[in-house]
Parts: sequence; structure tokens; C-alpha cells
Amino acid sequence: MASNIFEIISELSNNKSEDTLSFIMRFSRKRTCKINEVVVHEGASSNTVFIVLSGILEVFRTDMLGDLISINRLEEGDIFGEMGIFLNSKRSASVKALSEVVLAEFSNANFVKALMEIPDMMYRLFRSFAQNLTKMNDKLNHVSELLVIKSVGIYLIEKFNPNIKIPNEMTLSMIDFSKELGIPYDHTFSAFQYLKKLSVINNFKVLSNNQISFSVDSDKLMKLMICYPDHE
Repeated sequence: MASNIFEIISELSNNKSEDTLSFIMRFSRKRTCKINEVVVHEGASSNTVFIVLSGILEVFRTDMLGDLISINRLEEGDIFGEMGIFLNSKRSASVKALSEVVLAEFSNANFVKALMEIPDMMYRLFRSFAQNLTKMNDKLNHVSELLVIKSVGIYLIEKFNPNIKIPNEMTLSMIDFSKELGIPYDHTFSAFQYLKKLSVINNFKVLSNNQISFSVDSDKLMKLMICYPDHE
């Protein structure tokens, strides 16, 4: 998600600091942020691009269970918000300041104008965007897998007994189970395989008509759900 403008421009020129800042500020305005200030909100319009001049920020998302998932950290020279130029979409994540932060804020149009002045920089920046997008997709796929596992675990805890004592043996229809959770069948099945690997689920059997039977180690399941944020 982040591309470092200073590293890219330093490949083109040895005069990184003064020339780069002068170039940046011709097309942008300076914005300062306090600790914990949210710079962009997930789902908001994507009409500005930012370059971090100083400070540290965190990129995060809120999953469908309401938990915050950390995606990335941004530091001096990193760019964020640039995908809105090409995709005309809403913000895919939120960004907040972890320290006092100074940003260069561009309108989408001004950021493109800035890039057009140095075609070689534009090429390098776009190449960097593509590489970072691949990394981000890998990260989001991992987050998605963990979310499915967490959803399955919470369902098992809450569905079968209000006292959080899961029956030793249970039988489910995988199709109905997937529909109730709103998760694709293959993702749900993979989550069961992962829980089986951790010995959270035991005696796992696939029966006829998409039925499965299994037993649950409730203590291991509870520990996994409590420790889940440490795995994100």
C-alpha cells in the first residue's frame, strides 16, 4: 500500500531532501495530525493522496465482527490513498496517526500533475504500486482466512449452549452452516480443517448429504478465540 517517494526519487537524483520537498509542496498542502487522529476513514470517498513527511501511522480495517485488524505501518516518505486515482472507489482501510504526523496532502488531480512532470518517476512509482498491491492482497487474504476461522469458532461457542459448554459430539450440515455464517462452503471447510490440525476439533468425519460430525475441545477453542488478535 505504501510506496516511499524519497527512495524512488533518490534513484533519479542524489539531491533527495531539498528537491523532493520542494517538488512535493508545489502541488500539495501541509497537514499536521495529532496522536490517534484518524486521517482517512474506511468507506469514505477516495479523493486525496498523502505523503508522510514525518511521523508514524497505522493502516487498519474493521472486520464484520467489529474487531480492528492492523494492516500496515507508514513512515517518512510513504504514500497512501493513491489507489483512489485509478479505481474510483471508497477507502479500503482507515489510517490513524501513532505519533505526531506531518503530511503532504494532494488532490487526486494535483498528484497526477506532479507525476506528469517527471515521467521516469511516474514509471517507478507505478511499478512500486503494483508490487505493494500484491503484498497487500496477500495480507488481506490471510486476514480473511483468520476471520473465517474466528467466525466458525464463535459460532460453535455461542450456538450450542449459552453456558459456553459445547457438546462433546455434534453433527452439522456444511451447506446450512455456511449459509448461516454467510461464508463460502470451501472457506468454511478449510476453517474446520485448520481447527482439526490444531486439535480443537477431533473425530472429524464427512457423512452423506454434506453432513459432518466432530467433537470439540472447548478449552482449546476458548483459548484460540482469546488469543486470536495475536495471530492477526
